[in-house]
Amino acid sequence: MHRLVPLGLLAAGCGGIREDPIGFDALLVSIDGASWALLDEEWAHLETLPGIAPAPIPIHLLGYADTPAAHARMLTGYGPEVTGVLDRWHDPPIPAGLTLHERLRARWGESLHLSFVSNKPKNLAIDPGLSFQHAGDASDWTYAGYDPTAGVGARMRDALDDGWDRPLFALFHFAEVDEAGHRSGERSWDQRQALRAIDAELGLVLERLREREREARIYVTADHGFTPGTNYHEEKAHHVWLVCDDPALDASEGEIDEIAWTFLDLYDAEDEALPPPEGLGSLRGR
Repeated sequence: MHRLVPLGLLAAGCGGIREDPIGFDALLVSIDGASWALLDEEWAHLETLPGIAPAPIPIHLLGYADTPAAHARMLTGYGPEVTGVLDRWHDPPIPAGLTLHERLRARWGESLHLSFVSNKPKNLAIDPGLSFQHAGDASDWTYAGYDPTAGVGARMRDALDDGWDRPLFALFHFAEVDEAGHRSGERSWDQRQALRAIDAELGLVLERLREREREARIYVTADHGFTPGTNYHEEKAHHVWLVCDDPALDASEGEIDEIAWTFLDLYDAEDEALPPPEGLGSLRGR
């Protein structure tokens, strides 16, 4: 599904719309439910993620460990006291103007192509009245639907093909590791196979970028893990990770909220009217 960008979406205090070329693509890939422990144990069996960076860095999840709460933090840099998204039972629309997609549109106007691909249309929702509605409204290319891993990979390549005319920022979300964890438990064979399949699909996407000779920054992370030894993630599921090839990344660890501030730094889209919470900020150039 394609969405038109509202003409009234204007920059606030960040200096106005800029039209000078960005010169790179940036992908934020979220692997739902992939804990630090799972990635650590599977690292030697993966090809794409270790090719992006020699090692992941630890990321701690603040707040509730579920998909709406964590992605609200990842895509805004704020907790529920600002976004209103506490957990999957309390996930109202995030107030307008807070998400990465909106802030990048306000900063860069139509010179940047924005995509939003969600593999959980209920929990990572872009329909009117739902949590990420405004991020979807700000995007040129959106998809929200339950697809198998290969289907999400195909959607990712479709989004890239649709956006070759401009530099691209995209959120790509995979649900299979989380679904496998709920079916078969934390660090089950089912979960491991799902992570390997996503790694392979991500490799196809990066190959598409190489074929087109695109310079890209790749950030791959997770929204939560699982409570050890269970098939749920209400407790002790806050230890996740970030794999990133940005040469300016200069952090040995971070908080999930800092991913949003890192992208705002990358795109020179900070806004004095929307500062980061105290103690948080970009993971670049520390």
